[in-house]
Amino acid sequence: MLASSLVDRSFLGFATDEELAWSVRGPRIQAVLREMGAEVICLQEDDDHEHFLQALGGGAGAGAGAGAGAGAGAAVAATAATAAAATPGDGKEENKLSSTTSASLPSFPTYTGLWKKRTGADKIDGVSVYWQIQKFEFVESEEVEYRVPGCGHLDRDNVALLVVLQEREGGKGGKERKGGGEEEEGTGRGRGRTLIVANTHLLFNPRRGDVKLAQLQMLLGRMERLQQRYPEAGIGKSV
Repeated sequence: MLASSLVDRSFLGFATDEELAWSVRGPRIQAVLREMGAEVICLQEDDDHEHFLQALGGGAGAGAGAGAGAGAGAAVAATAATAAAATPGDGKEENKLSSTTSASLPSFPTYTGLWKKRTGADKIDGVSVYWQIQKFEFVESEEVEYRVPGCGHLDRDNVALLVVLQEREGGKGGKERKGGGEEEEGTGRGRGRTLIVANTHLLFNPRRGDVKLAQLQMLLGRMERLQQRYPEAGIGKSV
């Protein structure tokens, strides 16, 4: 997303101030996500998560067919690493996992989601995972902080967010299987597969591959332990 607090003009000489303005790029990014109609969305450098979630919920129906057309059980992970100088939202508390639900017309997909802020008093951005509540139920989440006191390879403020989702097999307006195996019109009470979504933003510095590797090792370890509790789960990664 390119959080506003991370904008550095020395790296963005190809873009004008107008092009970098959130009022210009924000709606463009939101339009792309609505067009994709993804069932699961992962964002990095998200420092405006509440407004973004509202925008996704308010117009997600415009492209909902793209996600729904993939078929029940096909959770589509969309990563938006598009440069966007977002205006920081209000009320972000340090190291707090934030959850909100978007407002949307009943006929449109409605997203809910979680946001994890980077550690560090001077950081205001983080990573977020949003999903369509018509497709998934929230099971649990884990946050990963890569800063470990005393460890030289883990001394940065990057974070990760793991979310376990339970697929609604019937889905809204879909079909559910009864005890005898026949199908009937469902209300979303059926159950499909379990999905573990892992979203992180590793250290950017190309000269510190050791840090990237240490961060990734920590993330994979946490994912493996989480999957042991859900051995049937599929894993979707966004890095």
